[in-house]
Amino acid sequence: MLGPSPTDSTSSSLLMRRPRIAFYSDASHLGGAEVVLAELVHGLTSEFRVSVLATRAAVLEHLTDGQAGIAAELLPPVRNKGDLAGLVRHRRVIERMGADVFHANLSMPTSCQYAILAASSVRGLKLVGVENSPVWSRRASAAWLKRLASARLDAHVAVGERTARTVESEAGLPPGSIRVINPGIADRGVAEQRSWAEPVVIGTVARLWRVKGVDVVIDAVARLAGVRLIVVGDGPEEESLRAQIRRLGLEGRTELRSVPFDGTARDLIGSFDIFALGSRQEGFPVTVMEAMFAAVPVVATDAGSVREQVVDGETGLVVAAEDPAALAGALERLAGDRDLRERMGRAGRRRAHERFTVDRMVSAYERLYVELLAT
Repeated sequence: MLGPSPTDSTSSSLLMRRPRIAFYSDASHLGGAEVVLAELVHGLTSEFRVSVLATRAAVLEHLTDGQAGIAAELLPPVRNKGDLAGLVRHRRVIERMGADVFHANLSMPTSCQYAILAASSVRGLKLVGVENSPVWSRRASAAWLKRLASARLDAHVAVGERTARTVESEAGLPPGSIRVINPGIADRGVAEQRSWAEPVVIGTVARLWRVKGVDVVIDAVARLAGVRLIVVGDGPEEESLRAQIRRLGLEGRTELRSVPFDGTARDLIGSFDIFALGSRQEGFPVTVMEAMFAAVPVVATDAGSVREQVVDGETGLVVAAEDPAALAGALERLAGDRDLRERMGRAGRRRAHERFTVDRMVSAYERLYVELLAT
């Protein structure tokens, strides 16, 4: 738990020595958690120094993006609890970084656990763990390790309220032990409006694996007439999704673009008339925020912290997860009403600017770091 907020004089004194924040990711691929972390890494003010550690070269490159002044190191992942050499290597590198705060970015609740344990043995180092998703392993050993690592944290953070409470419940952590800081992303602007004469384009951008529910979106669109579907992403479910498209006879009006989840894929969201999210489980999806900033109305399933992003009936529509009929009904309502789409899109953009900016997120984390260092 955090102590009282530091005074202005204490904060000034702490920042004069430019504390170093060491960001850590063991993500195997780029996803929303890494997109948000990159915004934080590059958004911190010059009052902080930055180090980045990652276990995958592509993730490290994305997080640093060639920016001068960022100390970066690629580490082999710790394979399991028996990988003592990996744990020792992690501890040695973390200590050598000379950081004041170790910020572990958890793409799922079981991420970064060994790194947190290694960092906890470095004297004087403050530990922050950030939960980006509640998607959980059901193994008892995973919950035990989670509780062990979580007990070492000086601040346990999640991207949303529902995400926080779900992680607490699934891992057996004390209720209310995880605080919330909403993520923020850059505003990429609003694309030009499409022609009235063109079919309505429904789009989704996601990692193609079952939890993201792209199959649910395809099933929903199969129930509609006069619309096109664009699916953007890559992943292990790609071939089964292509087979589903063929089986439903959607080849003529569905396009699956195999594009990695990076800026190129996310840029396409602004070209959609409606953004659809069919997830079975979620954290605080970056693609929903991207759609909101692009003034694209969102139709999403009630998964994770989606309702903390989308105001149902105002900035978009929220339906039950794994219900293609309900998703189809919401999509049909927006597809048939251009004025409603535009109204919800504008409302979503306003909400994004009020709640999900990079500046808002960065300020919240900077305050957290100062609070920790003052105790």
